[in-house]
Amino acid sequence: MALLEDVSESITETPLLWIAIGVAALSAPRIITAGRPLIKGAIKGVMALKEKGREVVAESKERLQDVYEEAKYEYSEAQHEGEAEAAPVTHAEKSTRRARAAVHPATEGEGA
Repeated sequence: MALLEDVSESITETPLLWIAIGVAALSAPRIITAGRPLIKGAIKGVMALKEKGREVVAESKERLQDVYEEAKYEYSEAQHEGEAEAAPVTHAEKSTRRARAAVHPATEGEGA
């Protein structure tokens, strides 16, 4: 009963609001028919925006992947260069260096 009393009070206090709601409900089909091109245009705009957003995300992802691959390659190359410089000299390399030094004593310190 309290709900019914609240509704009746609301109707008596703000009759213009309830009349406006009733008119809007009765004229809704006409408003939708008249606004149909506008509504369709808005929907198409949202769809186009969504598609453009997907393209931007895909292109950004591709560029980021390219940068990642380049960095990975450069890091790999730097690691291999560091390993080559820090690699211990084998017995065969030592004898080759001694032989070169004996043949060309002037180039001994140059690391030829």
